[in-house]
Amino acid sequence: MAHQTHELRDELLGQPQKRRLALGRRHLILLGVIAALGAYTHSLLFGHSSLLQLLALQEKKTHLEQRIDRLKSENADLHRLLYELDLLRSDR
Repeated sequence: MAHQTHELRDELLGQPQKRRLALGRRHLILLGVIAALGAYTHSLLFGHSSLLQLLALQEKKTHLEQRIDRLKSENADLHRLLYELDLLRSDR
């Protein structure tokens, strides 16, 4: 009789315990998914291939293109000056 009582008690107590474990696993899985999505979002916003990096590179590209235009203009001016000096030397 005592054995049956223990079995009945284990049966009654075991069911909520299993249910609690199942809820715990679900919460743990949900927490893991949320953490993974958070890490992915952080990587997109602040990582090596992030939006901030893209914006910084676009700004740098604009700056370099302006510098290229300025150097091309300076180069053309120097070539013009060199050509004029060569003409003056050849007139002598």
